[in-house]
Amino acid sequence: MMLRAIAIGAVFACATTAAAETKILKGPYLQDLAPSSITVMWQVEQAKAAKLYVNGPGGERVIAVDPARLAEAKVEGLTPSSRYRYRVEIEGTSWEGEFATAPPVGKDVPFSFTVIGDTRYGMAPHRRVIERM
Repeated sequence: MMLRAIAIGAVFACATTAAAETKILKGPYLQDLAPSSITVMWQVEQAKAAKLYVNGPGGERVIAVDPARLAEAKVEGLTPSSRYRYRVEIEGTSWEGEFATAPPVGKDVPFSFTVIGDTRYGMAPHRRVIERM
């Protein structure tokens, strides 16, 4: 009977662990944009290993990221003035985004940007503004 209870407990523990999905608290977001590099960061509830996939000029690169609640991956060797797509993957759950690297240092190029303030109220109106940007 004791062996049966242990076996049932082990099955329940495995099922509970498998059902828990990784929850991202912040991000992924981008930091330190430069002509040939960028840093991708994110925060999760529990420290877990991750992989960062980056696709663009030169093909796909994969960066293994050590377990951390606040994770950071610096991507180097990128092509200036180029578009890239990225995907953070943790235990089968993924989050995607894209970015463009800065132009080479000293090269003047036209650009535009948008600024939005977040008062933390009226999420629906904020969402409509963001969708139009």
